[in-house]
Order: sequence, then structure tokens, then C-alpha cells
Amino acid sequence: MADQVKKAEKDVEQMDKLHRYKKQLEQAKAQYNLDIMDQREYLYLGTRAVDPNVNQKQLPSKYANNVYNICFEFIETKVDTTIPQPSVRSKRPEFTEQANMIEDSIASDLPELGIEEINDYNERITAIQGFSIIEVAWNPNYKHRLYRGEIELICRHPKQLIPQPGVYKLQKMDYFFILTSVTKEYVKQKFGIDVSNEEEQYPEVTSLYDTIHGRTNELSEKVTLITRWYRDEDGDIGKFSWVNDHVVEDLPKFFYRRLERCAECGEVRDKTLDYCAVCGSKRFKTTIEKEETLLEPVKIGSIDPLTGENEILPAGKKVPYFCPTRYPFVIRKNVPKNFAFEGQSDIDIIRDQQDSIKKVVTKMEEKLVKGGSIITVPDDLNVDITDQTYQIIRMNAAQKNIFDVKDLYADITKDLAFIEQQYEVAQSMLGITDAYQGKEDPTAKSGIAKQIQVAQASGRLQSVIANKFAAYKELFEIMFEFKLAFYDEVRPYVAKDADGNDMFQVFDKYKFLVRDATGELYYNTDFIFSADSGQGLPKDKIFIFNQAKEMLSAGAIDLPQFWMIMESINFPQAKQIRKQLEEQRQQAMLQQQTQQMQQPKPTFNQQFSQLDPQTQDMFNQLPPEAQAEIMRSVGG
Repeated sequence: MADQVKKAEKDVEQMDKLHRYKKQLEQAKAQYNLDIMDQREYLYLGTRAVDPNVNQKQLPSKYANNVYNICFEFIETKVDTTIPQPSVRSKRPEFTEQANMIEDSIASDLPELGIEEINDYNERITAIQGFSIIEVAWNPNYKHRLYRGEIELICRHPKQLIPQPGVYKLQKMDYFFILTSVTKEYVKQKFGIDVSNEEEQYPEVTSLYDTIHGRTNELSEKVTLITRWYRDEDGDIGKFSWVNDHVVEDLPKFFYRRLERCAECGEVRDKTLDYCAVCGSKRFKTTIEKEETLLEPVKIGSIDPLTGENEILPAGKKVPYFCPTRYPFVIRKNVPKNFAFEGQSDIDIIRDQQDSIKKVVTKMEEKLVKGGSIITVPDDLNVDITDQTYQIIRMNAAQKNIFDVKDLYADITKDLAFIEQQYEVAQSMLGITDAYQGKEDPTAKSGIAKQIQVAQASGRLQSVIANKFAAYKELFEIMFEFKLAFYDEVRPYVAKDADGNDMFQVFDKYKFLVRDATGELYYNTDFIFSADSGQGLPKDKIFIFNQAKEMLSAGAIDLPQFWMIMESINFPQAKQIRKQLEEQRQQAMLQQQTQQMQQPKPTFNQQFSQLDPQTQDMFNQLPPEAQAEIMRSVGG
């Protein structure tokens, strides 16, 4: 009965939260323009819709027949497939090994987490919408023979995030909402709640509203999962989720460790059993715990003052769980915009030019299509002229000259000039030149001139690049916090040593445990993160191969180094060739040393004959005793 009363009280509390949070969501959503996001997407896709004249109230009466899509062209030009790599430095000299562990393990994880696909999506989303989102999640259901659970990276569209009004930094927000379109079966399997009779509340967050055909992609088998992320009075992260009127998840102190324990004896539940393995009870309760009990001895980061080695904690010792301190979301902005949560959209910048080009191209097409020819013939000539190709009309030589053809066509020179001018305006505003796009540029007369133009264009895009690297830096910091919070077992990763050979290591979170001045254990997070392009060169193997050939030809690298690069792109037999070259080099050096040792030492006369005349004169002027000493020292 006590359990029933507690459950009823909890249900009332949750419903009260639900009503308050729903109202909060509607207020925040009302101040967030989702329609403009749909319009940007359709401009990128080449919508035929055109904007109305700002000085007139009536809407356009027709759509564009011919779309010259400069939005698509310029955004695709700016796509950068470079994946920034982690760079980590320790603030403490004794934790350099741990800094390398963080750096190498994250770099090893990124390909497995699908970062290349996420980056490819975000390159376009960031430019189109002004910002993009990466969510860092923990999948507890991931199973491996040696460990359980794994980090996941999820690409979120900006339409799915409703920020707290008036706050421009995500990590500074008291709350925000994530809206996700999921299947009804997913809700039932994950949360155990049947929503089969519910409808999708907000289909617009994961679909586009087509201004021509209406809303699309509405699926009856889906519902909107709404999650409110928030920070409580203690600064801890909480999570509250619902579907329509169903509360599916209420997790205050979200990152705190939750364990199911037997309600009778307190033993941790074996999830493969529906009863307690110790006392047989079938009643369990979920507890929030701040400490774990070590099942085996572990080596930690603190140094034992008696041995001078890393301290070893015995099995049975209680150590704290690490709790992440930030929202698990990374916001990557395109170009910062004052007093706004989102960044500046490239689509918004060139929208007017795109609209003008669509209208003029369509008008120009109409001029050309409506043009034609007029054929004049005398009234008394009985000839039927059709539009058939190669029509045959029989007549004599005199009648042949009585036909006349007048061509009707409009002059589109000014139209073309206007389109070109609008194109150049859009280019200029985005900082993109013909040379940057790889087009022929008559203003750049030499290779150096082209390099300078590309560099100038790239310089104007440095803010975009800087924001990308800043976002990846924050991503690496959150991934590190997740490793400390959830990696209960050591996790393998592969790195490279100084010679480019594979090193097989493990990430051990307990090596970050240290003691403070009072002897209390805590996790050391004193590391400086940054993102660089150390391994961020283009992934195209042909590009890397050509660059390596050029460096070899220029003498910048030798053959073993060349084949080390070939090994990095999995060139056939590259590893074996590199080893053979290294062995040949070592054998040559050994042979040269042996030959030098076997050669007889040159006599004094032989050495003296190789000296320059001035040195010989100096020797001859020395006293006999000094000459004899020099001859003895050189074996003469």
C-alpha cells in the first residue's frame, strides 16, 4: 500500500510538471521561427517559389520556370570534409600520459562514431540554417563481450531544438527542448508505454513544409517525443520526456548513477533474473548513488609517497562516480550573429540575389520561347505552310523569290548582364571567388595570383572554420566527460607511435583518480583541449598519393618516409616495402662501418700530401720536436 501511495503521489507530481512544461514549450516555440528554416531548406533544394515585391501586398501570381540555383552552388563550394582532431595537454606534469590517452582514444573513436557522415551533413546544415547540432548520447544497450554500453553521436536538425527565449548560449540556459519524431513501437519498447492511439503532435520538426504542395512526410505510425533538458538548483542536469499527455521519462540528476537494488536486502539486481539472487525477493527499487565499490584492485593517478609509484586501491574500496557538468549538445555556428542563439545563414545573405536571378531567368526564357518567325506570301499564291520540318512545296524558279521570312526575337543581353551582376554580388558577400571555386579566372594571370586570390577568399571564411574547430573542441570535452562517467571497464583503442606503427592501448578511467589535500578521491579534469587539423588533410587517397610523390621528388621526404605515407592509405604491400627499405639502409650503414674499419690507416706522407700549401708551409716552419710529435700522433 505504501508503494501504491508513493506511486500515486509521483504521478500527480509528474502531471503537474507536464502541464507547466507544455506551456513553457509553447511560449518558447512561439518565439522561434520554424517557417524560415523550411524556406531556407527549399531554397537550397531549388524551390520554384519566388518572393513577393516588398513594396506590394499581393503575392506572386506564378512560379519560376527555370531555377538557376546559386544557393546550392555556393554552399556546396564551401563544404569542407576535414575532420578536426583532438589535441590535449595536461596542466599537471605527472598527467602527460593521461593527456595522450584522452587524445588518442577520442581520435580512435571518431571513425566508429560516424563522424564523417555527421560532418558532411553539418557542413550543409550549418551554412543553410546558420548553425548545426551534435548530440552526445550514451547507449547502455550496446553489448560487447568485454564491456557494456557505448558513446553515440547524433546529428540533430536546428528545427528539433527549441531554446530558452532570450538566452544565446546553450550551456547557459536553464532549459531547452528537443523534439524528435519516433515510431510508436519505439516508445513502447524503450519506455513500456502504449501510444498506439496517439497522433504526431509536431510533424513539422522532422519534415518540411512545402509552400507549393503543403506539408509532407506525415506518417501515422510516428509520434513526437519531447524532451526538456534543464539545470536544477544544484547545477545538475535533468531530463523530462513526454509524448502528447504521456510522461515517458522523468530523470532529475540525469547523469547520476542509477542502480536497481533489492527492496529487501539491498543487493544490486541481476538483470537476467526477475528476482533477487540473494534473498529471492521480487521487489526492487531504483537508487541514485554517488560512489561505486571496486570489484578488483585498480591503479590510480595519485602517487604513493611511500613507494613513489602510482597508488593501488584495493578491492572493496569505495570511489566516487564522475558526473558530467554540461548539456550533452554541441552547437556549431556558421557566422556569429549578435543577440541571437543561431548564427548567420548563408541562404539569408544571398536570398535576394537568388530570387532576382530566378525571376529574370524565367522572364528571359519566356522572351526566347515566345519568339519565332513570320513567313509572308502573296494572297494569290495557293500554298499551305505548316510547322512541319522539311516541308516540300513545288513551285517554279520565279515563285521561289516571293517568300519572305521575318525573325522575331527579344534582346536578352541586358538580362544576362543583370544575372551576372547578381551572381557576383552573391559571391562577394560570401567571400567566394572564381579561383576559390576552381573556375577559370581571367583576373589572375599567374599561379601565384591565383594562390593569393584563393587565400583571400579563404581568409574571409576563417570565421566559419574557427567556429567549426571550436565546436569540435567542445565535442571532445564532452566525450571525455562521458568516458569518465560511463566507462566502467577499460576500453581498447589504437594509436600511432613516432614511427607510424600501430600502438594498442586501453582507456582506464581510474588513472584519472587523484587525492586532494584532505585525502578525498576525485577525478582530475585539468586538461586543455583544442581541435586541430593534424590528421585533417583531405581523405582522398589519390590526393595524398600525389602530394607524397611531389614531396619525394622535391627531396622533402626520403623513400622510407614515402612508403610510411603509403602505408597510412593502405597502399598494397606498403608496410613490407618500408620494412625492406629500412633493413637495406641498416645493412648499408653496417657494411660502410665495416669497410671503414678494414681500410688501412693512411700514412703521414699520404695525409701531408692532401693538405693545402699554406698548412704544409706552417708545418715545415715548426721546430723538429713539434713535427715529430705530430707525426707520431697521426701514425707517421
